[in-house]
Amino acid sequence: MNCIINILTKNPESNRCKTRMKKLLTKDERVFLSKEMLKMTCNEISEINIDKYLHVYPDTSGSFIKNLSSIYRIKLLHQSTGCLSQKIYIALDYQKDKYEKRIVIGSDIPSISTEEINDCLDYLDHYDLVIGPSNDDGFYLVGAKNQSHELLNNMNLNKIQTQDIINLCRTHTVKYKLLRVLKDIDTPSDLLNL
Repeated sequence: MNCIINILTKNPESNRCKTRMKKLLTKDERVFLSKEMLKMTCNEISEINIDKYLHVYPDTSGSFIKNLSSIYRIKLLHQSTGCLSQKIYIALDYQKDKYEKRIVIGSDIPSISTEEINDCLDYLDHYDLVIGPSNDDGFYLVGAKNQSHELLNNMNLNKIQTQDIINLCRTHTVKYKLLRVLKDIDTPSDLLNL
């Protein structure tokens, strides 16, 4: 079975990373944090035997991203522009005819493990959509098969809550499964409450 995992990230070398932490961290500290979390994510998924893509915003320039791609054998793509729901949809739609099971994750979930990825792949045998909820009512993972990701196409949201996706699944009769809740690192309080 053909499977793919897509990581959505901002390029740490673009000076646009972790902007919500400007009041707590210096630019260099935010870059360091972003790089370390992205390395942790890439390292964790490196042992899973599926195709891997890193969707980078605004571009894939810089030695850090290129080295990461080489070390972890992750292919690079420019992340699409637009709202978050559209970026997720485009990543899940990428080569949908080639990949039966498709996963999108963020790069700011330090506790994500191969367990969540493998559980998602297993659940996609029985469910159309798998959601990994985060502790801030958002989510860290969306897994899809067939055309189930189409429900994200017209959301036009930058802040999406797990419940938003659950409501869409119920409205469109899409079978879904939730993974365990993980903590993401978006704001100063997220970092301070690790």
